[in-house]
Amino acid sequence: MTSLRIIPALLCVFVLHHFGCSGPPSNPVPGQAWNDPISGIEFCYCPPGSFQMGLAESIPRQSALVAPLHAVTISKGFWMGREPVSVAQWGGLMGTHPSGTEQVATPVIMVSWYDCDVFLRRLNGLAQREVYRLPTEAEWEYACDAGEPLPAFHELGVDGFAEKYDPWHRSKEPNAWGLSDMLGLRQWCSDWRGPYTKEAIRDPQGPATGTYRINRGGDSGFSDHYVHPAYRWYYTPDFKDDDLGFRVVRVAD
Repeated sequence: MTSLRIIPALLCVFVLHHFGCSGPPSNPVPGQAWNDPISGIEFCYCPPGSFQMGLAESIPRQSALVAPLHAVTISKGFWMGREPVSVAQWGGLMGTHPSGTEQVATPVIMVSWYDCDVFLRRLNGLAQREVYRLPTEAEWEYACDAGEPLPAFHELGVDGFAEKYDPWHRSKEPNAWGLSDMLGLRQWCSDWRGPYTKEAIRDPQGPATGTYRINRGGDSGFSDHYVHPAYRWYYTPDFKDDDLGFRVVRVAD
C-alpha cells in the first residue's frame, strides 16, 4: 500500500523529461501551502526575515548550549514540510519501515542522520537537481517561531503550558506558518554541533566539521522546561531512537 505513494514522484520524473514539472509557486506569502508532486510532501513557505536565536543566560534550568541570545538573519525564503516525514513517505521512497509500525500517517522514527541523507539524495535524484535538504538549525528555530516567538515553559507556567501542548508535549495547533509537530518530536538538522556567540550572524550553517549533529524539538520524554523552540541537543550521525525523526526543506526556486 505505502509503496504506491511513490508513483506520483516517478510519474513526475517522466513528465519532467517530456513536458517539464512545475516547482513551487513564485512570490508565495508566508504560510502558503504547496503539494510537491515529486516528493509527495506538503510544504509551507517560510519567508526571509530576522529573529533572536537561543535564550538569555539568565533563564533558569536551561542547557548551556542554547545561550547566548543572538540576532540571526535568514536571507532567503524556503519551503518546509508541514509535518515530519511520515512512515508512508519514507516507505514509499526507501522501501523500508524502520519505525516498526504500519501507522503510515505517523512520523517516521528510528532513522539516523545518515539515513536521512540517503532519503534526501534519492529525492534529489528524482528531481534531477539539489533542491531537498535538512533544515539548518537556524531555519528550524526560525520556522518554529514563525514570526511569533513561542514562550518557554517557565514563561507559561503549568496551566499555560497545558493550553498549548498535549500530554506528550506536542503543540496542539499549527503555528502561524501552518507547520505542525515542530515541538514534541526530536528532528535532525543539517548542522554539526557548535557553540553560539553574541555576534549577529547571517544564514548560519554551523561548523564545517564535527562529531555530533544537532537535533531540535525536544521530545515527549523530556522535561517541560526543554520543550521550546530554542532547545537543542546532539547525537552522532549514526544514532537512532524511537523519538527522533526529521522534516524536509525544499529550496525556493
